[in-house]
Amino acid sequence: MKKKIQIIISIVAILLIGIAIPKLTVHDLVQVDTSLKQCADIAINIHHDNPFERVALFLGKSRIIATTPTSAEIESFTLFRIPLGILRGQPGMKTSVFCTPAQY
Repeated sequence: MKKKIQIIISIVAILLIGIAIPKLTVHDLVQVDTSLKQCADIAINIHHDNPFERVALFLGKSRIIATTPTSAEIESFTLFRIPLGILRGQPGMKTSVFCTPAQY
């Protein structure tokens, strides 16, 4: 019984570490205003419509890596900073988002 508890505690600790890594280390590479950031967040939630991707994105984090006045390029990560595109079979996948001033 004691061994099972140790295994469960170890698994929970590994998962917590996996969640903490992207939450603490993934940051936007460029500064954007809040309206473009909100538009990018909404677009990422719409783009990743698969339930597994939504859970992975909830456990991970996205970052903006490039921007223009009306668009942004976004990279998403999941547990242990694994790119979210791996779930779609595209490890280097980046999402481009176009926001017009009327959208935000």
